[in-house]
Amino acid sequence: MNPVNYCLDNYSASILHNKLSIFPITEGGMPICYSLACYSVDISNPGVTITPNLDIGYQPFEEMYSHDFSHSEVLDCKLNGVDVKLKYRNIMIESWALIGMNIVKANTKFKIVPENVSERGYKWNKKLQLSFRNECATRTMHEILHICKVGEVKLDISIRLKNGDIVRYNGK
Repeated sequence: MNPVNYCLDNYSASILHNKLSIFPITEGGMPICYSLACYSVDISNPGVTITPNLDIGYQPFEEMYSHDFSHSEVLDCKLNGVDVKLKYRNIMIESWALIGMNIVKANTKFKIVPENVSERGYKWNKKLQLSFRNECATRTMHEILHICKVGEVKLDISIRLKNGDIVRYNGK
């Protein structure tokens, strides 16, 4: 991936791998680097506008159900204090594994089948030895919240929504 370069009054700027680096044009100046994970960047003439995303902060359990998680990004996630891969499906599978399949079968809102079915939207999971129906990010996040509450799994998660806002949840 090649960097995108810009020239600002007395500074040059470069964006590469979600980081903005600003370099003074004068000799010996120290570059300033910003992670763009928490910023919206508007690149238009005559320059670059960097706006911090709104961090909504920690949400109560019920409020988490009011968000649309489509086209969102999981920034950080821990289940019972252990880091989990930052994809909704992985988080759901790990939460299911933590509470055991008997509790999952009795409480899940997903369609699950205890055999290898790879048709009609089902996805086989070797670890859990079951197939489950693929769902959208919003329904998957709702399942994660529901299963963590039922199974008393501590969920600590930060998510950047489609509009750039960041929501966080920490609880059982």
